[in-house]
Amino acid sequence: MAVSTLADALHAVRAWGPLLDLLREEGLPACGGLVHGFAGSAGVARELQALGLHLSFSAASLPRALDALRATAPNRLLLETDEAGDLDAVLRQAAALLGESPERLAVRTWENGCRCFSECARLE
Repeated sequence: MAVSTLADALHAVRAWGPLLDLLREEGLPACGGLVHGFAGSAGVARELQALGLHLSFSAASLPRALDALRATAPNRLLLETDEAGDLDAVLRQAAALLGESPERLAVRTWENGCRCFSECARLE
């Protein structure tokens, strides 16, 4: 069986229980992964992080997932745009919600993204 060298991007809509069950049963891919457009609860956020996943928030998911954003470990947080989104706007929105500077959050999420995807490069 070939080992994937790409992080898996997971997207779940109101299916957190089945997703968590599947991940517990099957485990994560060797390369790890992230949950795209995360809009679940703080409890689900903690469970997914405990399994080793990064959580990615978009402009659309931030207002619905404020508690989850705050429950996301600094080293597991990623930000993303929606289809035609403005990453700077997402960054500023998240920074305001977290009470930190956009510049500091930009550096942290950049480093998190590099680390998330560099885990894959080590498997090549």
